[in-house]
Amino acid sequence: MKSAFIFSTVLGIILTLICYLFTNQIVSVFLTDQSAFDYAVQFARVLLCTGPAFGIYYVFTNALQAMGAAKASLVVNVSRQGLVYIPALFILNALFGITGLVWAQPAADVISIIMGIIMYLLLMKKNTGGQLF
Repeated sequence: MKSAFIFSTVLGIILTLICYLFTNQIVSVFLTDQSAFDYAVQFARVLLCTGPAFGIYYVFTNALQAMGAAKASLVVNVSRQGLVYIPALFILNALFGITGLVWAQPAADVISIIMGIIMYLLLMKKNTGGQLF
């Protein structure tokens, strides 16, 4: 699992850096309107902030599945795009307007990563008789 963490984190950093450096070029493929373009570049960079850590999310959700904890894995996956993301959209929009809408996805990602880690640790504790390490 250690090598999966290292690989996914390094790959996440590299790909995020590439996308961050070339955000203007990537966005220009899809948009030509300057006002929309500026928003899109800003929003894309916000969404990229969780890129390096996102591999950890997949390592934990896949580990949960491999350990036979399909329900826990499902909860973590559904939380990212539903149980956490949708309320985050409403709450952050009410607090910060359009900027809050953009930050809802990274917030949901971070909360889902934390949920995955907690569920994994709880399952490991249960499977090892209370001893984690």
